[in-house]
Amino acid sequence: MPTMLNAANRASILARIDRLVPEAPALWGTMNATQMLAHLADAMRMVLGDLAVKPKRIALFRIGLFQKAF
Repeated sequence: MPTMLNAANRASILARIDRLVPEAPALWGTMNATQMLAHLADAMRMVLGDLAVKPKRIALFRIGLFQKAF
């Protein structure tokens, strides 16, 4: 998996970001380029602790291992 800590990977990722244009059609999903960049920026803000989020409550009955335990 590419990491921003590797200079070659970082250059490749930044080059891909530079090629984004608002008019580009989505290759998968429904987000346009602006929405995707906002989505990624929010993810980075969460990782850095700049954006507080509530932890999700995972329904234990949906976890396969928990189901097999009973």
